[in-house]
Amino acid sequence: MTAAVTVGLPVFNGERYLGQTLESLLAQSFTDFEILVSDNGSTDGTEQIARAYAQADRRVRFTRHPTNRGAAWNYSHLVGQAGTPYFKWSGHDDLYDPAYLGACVSELEGCAQDVALCYPRTQLIDADGRPKREYDDGLDLRSGSPSERLRSLLEHIGLANAVFGVIRTAALRRTRLIAPYNDSDIVLLVELALIGRFHELPETLFERRMHAGQAYQANRSARDVSAWFDPAGVRRFVLPRGRRFVETARAIARADLALVERARCEAILLRAWGPKDLYHTLREVPAAVRGLRSARAPA
Repeated sequence: MTAAVTVGLPVFNGERYLGQTLESLLAQSFTDFEILVSDNGSTDGTEQIARAYAQADRRVRFTRHPTNRGAAWNYSHLVGQAGTPYFKWSGHDDLYDPAYLGACVSELEGCAQDVALCYPRTQLIDADGRPKREYDDGLDLRSGSPSERLRSLLEHIGLANAVFGVIRTAALRRTRLIAPYNDSDIVLLVELALIGRFHELPETLFERRMHAGQAYQANRSARDVSAWFDPAGVRRFVLPRGRRFVETARAIARADLALVERARCEAILLRAWGPKDLYHTLREVPAAVRGLRSARAPA
């Protein structure tokens, strides 16, 4: 029988935390799920750890790819492997309360189909699993108006923890998924908010680990982050803020919206962008030029 939820776990060199994350997923009180671990050519002990869990529990499936094709490819690849009504991404280093999956699935099962995503509140933890602080995502987007959902998302978006919530697979496949550019997880949430509502559960059931090996901490420059998303795109001209604005505008243009609602969304985006973002985009230009020259220079 097909499971109800696919948990897609993309990983590259995640030996330090992978076992803890798999243990917390396998300890879920809701058991009708599968875990797909997709290894992006790890060079540490990730493969051995994942294979051991796959041999011990039939709910875990492991795939190893010979080279690192980047986080964007790995995240999106996992959605293509899912055949379940609900999908959830998991970082290789995060932890989950045993009630996590059951609470999210129960909420979605009891809601109308226009609820695209459900996620619980977030506790940030440090490298050793110690609590840092509760994080207020503020993405309980229950309005029936796509433009109102967009307005609230753009006002509150920060760490984008909701992207790790439980998502209706059919809604997720209407998006561009995780694309090969900086902040594409935020643009994905924009796409989903234009499709349907988000429900935030009041319980704190998700522990997101903040540590030096994370993408935005291990990769200090915008170009390094871009290469984490897509190693093949290292020669790109990287302007993260400007690209996020352009891709959000494209998401609005692609969305199935009435003309009036589309115009409202475009006006909301322009107001949210503002002089501050334009200023920071212009400040990114010199670094982007230097990075592009360096990438194109002969070895």
